[in-house]
Amino acid sequence: MHLKYQLQLIQSGVLTEAQLTKAETIAKSDNKNLIATLLEMHDVEDAVLLNALSKIFKTPYVDLRGCKIDERLLQICSDKLCRDYAFIPIKQNDTDIFIATANPNDVGMLDALAFKLGKRIIARFSRPDHIQAKIRELYQNSDTAFDAVVDDLDEDHTLTQEMSVRQETSSLDELKRGAEDSPIIKLVNGVIIQAMKIGSSDIHIEPGENQSIVRLRVDGRLRPMIRFPSKVHPLVTSRVKIMSKLDISNSRTPQDGRARVKLWGKSYDMRISTLPALHGEKVVMRILDKGGLALNLDVLCFEKIAYKRIRECITAPTGAVLVTGPTGSGKTTTLYSFLHHIKNEEMNLITIEDPVEFQIDGINRVLVNPKAGMTFPAVLRSILRQDPDVVMVGEIRDEETAEIALHAAQTGHLVLSTLHTNDAPSTITRLLDMGIESSMLASSLNLIVAQRLVRRLCPKCRKQLKPDSEWIERLGIPEDVVFYDKVGVNIA
Repeated sequence: MHLKYQLQLIQSGVLTEAQLTKAETIAKSDNKNLIATLLEMHDVEDAVLLNALSKIFKTPYVDLRGCKIDERLLQICSDKLCRDYAFIPIKQNDTDIFIATANPNDVGMLDALAFKLGKRIIARFSRPDHIQAKIRELYQNSDTAFDAVVDDLDEDHTLTQEMSVRQETSSLDELKRGAEDSPIIKLVNGVIIQAMKIGSSDIHIEPGENQSIVRLRVDGRLRPMIRFPSKVHPLVTSRVKIMSKLDISNSRTPQDGRARVKLWGKSYDMRISTLPALHGEKVVMRILDKGGLALNLDVLCFEKIAYKRIRECITAPTGAVLVTGPTGSGKTTTLYSFLHHIKNEEMNLITIEDPVEFQIDGINRVLVNPKAGMTFPAVLRSILRQDPDVVMVGEIRDEETAEIALHAAQTGHLVLSTLHTNDAPSTITRLLDMGIESSMLASSLNLIVAQRLVRRLCPKCRKQLKPDSEWIERLGIPEDVVFYDKVGVNIA
């Protein structure tokens, strides 16, 4: 957003300088659009901001959520063009094409579109998040795409490929060619796109005797997505391995790798894990979306007392802060939020991770590599000779790592780490069981944060619910309390 528009928002009283500065910092850190960042802030009123921007841009505001788009426009404007220039075509006539964009005064973009489409472009203002959502809605019809892909995987194709995979005389080149066949690439790409479209955290590709199934973890729960013939499973697995630079010839031992995908103008890192099972290799792909990383402590919804204690402990010069909870409960997100809160140019922050999940400026990250002797204890010892102020250890897995980390917390360093325990008190028991002396724990441990993920209702589509009067009376709930219920989740 141009500086003069920012000044107009401040002068009109829509934003304060503090709100704008905060939004600029978050937008720069997360590589996001400034308007989108402002709309996500709790202390900024969406309607007021959008109305003010519409007046500043001198163009009407368009709500894309209920807007129907002519199919002929979609044929003229490709999905790539809409993503590259972040716009939605609304309507057209003989000489003009009307578009919705978050930056209607970008003359360079409008001229480029006019050249590509051969018509004059008339811009209308719309929310950037609604534009991206509409692009996904219009151009990623996953059901149709998957039906077409599975139809391509006909019996002759799968039998031929299976023979080339299973024959002892077959070469790795044949397996690789099968994995790079067009229907296989479409299938894997379609699964990844659909997972990112609905905000899934993990993709599970599970082999079966007759059929393989793809399940997506959404809001902590696995939901079935599609099924495909089990004969194709080795090719799908090989395709994922090629993407993540794993050994396609090794199907008997577990492997871990990484891949990066660019979609909708954003880069997504994926952590890949394969595991040999009865009917083939099970593949799990964890999607690491830096854009969805909540680096602001305020949005993590800590209780007031807990929030105060956390701020005190993570700004202390020494001591250890441990975050516990089950897998996928957001421990890494919490640790990065701590680092983001305390980092500044006067501090040396170093992290040890396996793998490095998010790329954030101002933090030195070290990747664990046991094959090269880069284990957690070995790296931690080396890091302590790098004059760190804050050390983040991705996970305390053994006695040696725990002892070095807690010793560092005693000797002038702030140490942040995670541990797999059910609650905060059992963390002490776990560390004692590892062989850590109680005196060391007492002098080094500042805080233990135990957390879980809690599902939240969408404020836009939730519905009001009237509980049973007997239930309200039994619990003594005041009559003016309003209850809401979910509407439902649609994966397709």
